[in-house]
Amino acid sequence: MESLKKIIPLMLLGVICIAIYFWPKHNIEYLVHTEGTTKMHRMLYQKHQWECRR
Repeated sequence: MESLKKIIPLMLLGVICIAIYFWPKHNIEYLVHTEGTTKMHRMLYQKHQWECRR
């Protein structure tokens, strides 16, 4: 029982460390990707509007 009490917090700590280590990378890549695509869409949309105005 005592050994379990020692192992569980260590396991939780390990899981949290792994989550913190992997999660931000995934989030940053996702944010960069969505940000990039929205900028591209906005540029294409503005170009389209500008061509229509002429």
